[in-house]
Amino acid sequence: MVGPGAVHVHRDPGVGEALDVVEVESGGVPADAFHRFHTAVERDHAVTRRVEDYTAALGYSPRTLTRATLAATGRTAKQYVDDRVLLEAKRLLQHSGLTAKEVTVRLGFTDASDFTKFFRLRTGMTPGAFREGPGSRGC
Repeated sequence: MVGPGAVHVHRDPGVGEALDVVEVESGGVPADAFHRFHTAVERDHAVTRRVEDYTAALGYSPRTLTRATLAATGRTAKQYVDDRVLLEAKRLLQHSGLTAKEVTVRLGFTDASDFTKFFRLRTGMTPGAFREGPGSRGC
């Protein structure tokens, strides 16, 4: 039997890789903090990528939120937000007819070059190269 505050991690199928989706059994501030953070990131990842915005909205300190996220996923709160944005970028590039510029706007980036830098830093390739890669629709 699993005790209060237990976290169950499940893989969420996506493009090439997945984010961990967490189910919280019950109780515990860290588990509750992560659960609320996860929900907020799912809802608002295209609105803000700043952990400070999430901490202000949820009423947790950055330290509490980062500790809760590390405990649940092994990633920092910032890495978790960036992972979610990257996953959505990959999904949109691979499965929608949106241009890279449209994906930029959809994900809340103010400039296409900022999106390209964000994407390249995390994947080693540009959004266009990713779209044309081995998993693309035309292959």
